[in-house]
Amino acid sequence: MKDVNSLPHGEELEVLKLIAQGNISKEVAAIRGTSVNTVYNQRKHMLKTTGAKSMEELVARYVNSLK
Repeated sequence: MKDVNSLPHGEELEVLKLIAQGNISKEVAAIRGTSVNTVYNQRKHMLKTTGAKSMEELVARYVNSLK
């Protein structure tokens, strides 16, 4: 079941933070020492598990959670 109010945790939250800072997938992979495919898979999984329709929506949720 998708929780539309949830945010990722663990490694996926780290990826989301880096994306929210303006990094593209290639940069996120380099910073984390993983492959770009790993980052793509993590992004896809975050969207699926949170029910967000786009990374922009998920980043907006993350930023709003900080307020």
